[in-house]
Amino acid sequence: MKLSSDPFHYSLNVWITSVLVSPLFFYTYTILADNREWSLKAVFALYILTVLTGALLSIPNWIVLIYLSKRAVTLKVSKRLKKIVLALTSTFLTVALLELVASGAAWWEQVRLCISYVFTVVISCLTFKLESD
Repeated sequence: MKLSSDPFHYSLNVWITSVLVSPLFFYTYTILADNREWSLKAVFALYILTVLTGALLSIPNWIVLIYLSKRAVTLKVSKRLKKIVLALTSTFLTVALLELVASGAAWWEQVRLCISYVFTVVISCLTFKLESD
């Protein structure tokens, strides 16, 4: 399956990957680091809730990424630089969003959550193809 590489699909791929994969990283680490037993049903329910919440709350970040991706393809700079700038901007947007919505959580949970999402966003921004229309 070939992924489309226009700005809209690039940002959609980054957003969906972040929404679906980041909670997997977060809950895997949390379960391994936590000394209590987790039921598969509880973990699955938490994952689904996190995906739905993350998708809903990150829509503004996705819209900004669409806009910036469309602008980036028009610039006369290297593709690598475009992706680095998009990754850095996405990192800022992700951290800002998590600061707004997760500020009541324990600091170590905030750090785990932030690392999970930022890692996924940066890898996605740098990995997916971005080409002009």
